[in-house]
Amino acid sequence: MERALNEDKADLQKMTLSLIELENARVGSNEISLNGKMYDVKSITTKGDFAELLVLEDSEEGALLRRLKELLKEKQQEGALFQLNYKNTFH
Repeated sequence: MERALNEDKADLQKMTLSLIELENARVGSNEISLNGKMYDVKSITTKGDFAELLVLEDSEEGALLRRLKELLKEKQQEGALFQLNYKNTFH
């Protein structure tokens, strides 16, 4: 994705976040997660309590993270069912 960030034709988006929102959205030094989407960050310019970001949506990574969350949720539900069956069988 870094190569795509440096291309002139990249579909870069400009967004403004408060510094607190930016800190909460950070996933690494050059990535943020916001509203269920992943973005690679090309640049950040701070102005007072706000940051202007130039970002590129990373839809592939976003899809992978959504699938991972689904799998974790399924496993948690399976674990809850196992505990319920165990409790009903042995107690």
